[in-house]
Amino acid sequence: MKNAKCVISIIVIGFCLLSISPRISAEDSTQPPWRTTVWPALSSTQWYWYEPQTNLTVEQVDAIFKEVAATNILLVDYRYPSSEIIVKNAQLEIEKPKKGKKADNGSLNPEQVAIRMDTYWTKESAAASGGAYSYSIPLNAIQRIDLQYISNANNKWFLGMVDVGSNYLYVFYFKDEDFARRFGNAVASILAQKGLILKLTKLGLSYADLTPAQAEALGKTRIDSVLVTLVAIDGPADKANIQPLDVITEVNGVKVRNFSHFSSLIDGIASGTKITLTCLRRTEVEDKGQKRFDWKPITIEVTAK
Repeated sequence: MKNAKCVISIIVIGFCLLSISPRISAEDSTQPPWRTTVWPALSSTQWYWYEPQTNLTVEQVDAIFKEVAATNILLVDYRYPSSEIIVKNAQLEIEKPKKGKKADNGSLNPEQVAIRMDTYWTKESAAASGGAYSYSIPLNAIQRIDLQYISNANNKWFLGMVDVGSNYLYVFYFKDEDFARRFGNAVASILAQKGLILKLTKLGLSYADLTPAQAEALGKTRIDSVLVTLVAIDGPADKANIQPLDVITEVNGVKVRNFSHFSSLIDGIASGTKITLTCLRRTEVEDKGQKRFDWKPITIEVTAK
């Protein structure tokens, strides 16, 4: 569980599971990524492209939730990342809107959908002093569910539930991939039945701003572009052969300024549209019997989901 908590603490601050270290010399930057402090080591975490099923009936959802009692599931709530929460059972909870109560947009509030769980907190936190607690997770704010695999954790599979601000709210850890997927399908089906549709990432990419040291190693006089840190297996970017540590410099001919600019460029592209990405890729070359690494420009076409 300690390993799992270390991973989630990194995810919560931006879904960048790779650490980026201080500036080094240009000579050091020619070494392989795993031997330098400029370029992060490749992550042992694997991110899987996951499109949850949304056609499960209420009876099927209830049946999956009943399996929780016999399954070892851990939960991390982003508000209390140091707490260890063991999920004992789960059930669907629907709260009818109060009569006449309006939402911020003036319309009547929809039903509030939640998962009610009996949990055991093994560690004291700001929320609880440890022990058994009844615990409810509201689902109306959930807009995306991610599936990942962590090789160095006891519960290796986790589902991360992401809110409208692209922040992780809750992460469930499972020992079994099949049950992790079915649990995610159950949550997605609940939301679909209430008209709350999950969104998929357009490309299946995690990325970060370049550091000053990385920009210098690329020969840039200014910090721009973004560094690919993680690629969802079987997602659009993976199928187009985008790789971790690729540096994306342009989107459809528009130079990328930073993380926020790249995000806005991608978000503005309609689903099914082909995107042309100009990248720099670290390539091993041999020079007079010595191996070194150069950055070569490549162009990749990827279809937005």
